Amino acid sequence: MRCGSFLRRDTSNSSGETITTVLRGPGRLTQSVAESSFDAWIKFYRQDENTPNAGVSYYAKGSLVALALDLTLRSLGGASLDDLMRELWKRHGRPGIGVPEDGIEKMASELAGQDLGDFFTRYVFGTEDLPLAKLLSEFGVTLRLRAATGPKDRGGKAAQGDTLRSTFAARVGPDLKVTHVLRGGPASRAGLAAGDTLVAIDHLKASSEMLASLLQRPAGGKPLDRARVPAR
Repeated sequence: MRCGSFLRRDTSNSSGETITTVLRGPGRLTQSVAESSFDAWIKFYRQDENTPNAGVSYYAKGSLVALALDLTLRSLGGASLDDLMRELWKRHGRPGIGVPEDGIEKMASELAGQDLGDFFTRYVFGTEDLPLAKLLSEFGVTLRLRAATGPKDRGGKAAQGDTLRSTFAARVGPDLKVTHVLRGGPASRAGLAAGDTLVAIDHLKASSEMLASLLQRPAGGKPLDRARVPAR
């Protein structure tokens, strides 16, 4: 935004979309950003139907960790992530001078004037959700969470249309084939699995329009009868 490449509104929308992406994945509570980075070549670049349940993107959540660290530094003493990056360059910018495993944590603590070990333990090496709402509020920014309006809603801005009132917690392609089932959701509890194809809902031929309409029903209503066809 400072270089003029992004407008303030676009930056806000983009950050909102990233927050939405991370919060929609149950895997964020299973795998830490540090683990995701370490396992990148054996998991992140070889995704499968269980990836949303077992992993988190170190790109997406990593950018939120950077945002949270920047806001934390600013709130504690006026330093920022920019200062941290400049200090890293000064100390380790020459070839052959690597950054120790705990180097960034120690440098951030120096700039903050206090130990930030708890931040790194909880949000870099742990799987806790980042306290973005609290951190942003200290700088006059309000973070509001809302329900999605449909499968194509990426978040990041006010809802355009009615939000969903029920949840399926599964990703379904235009051919009604289930691609992902999120852990702990209605689809998982009903026994659906990736590779299944929805053929009927409440004894009627299934369609994308029907599924979208049913998700507008009040949450907690009558459970649906369903049928499925195992993948061949």
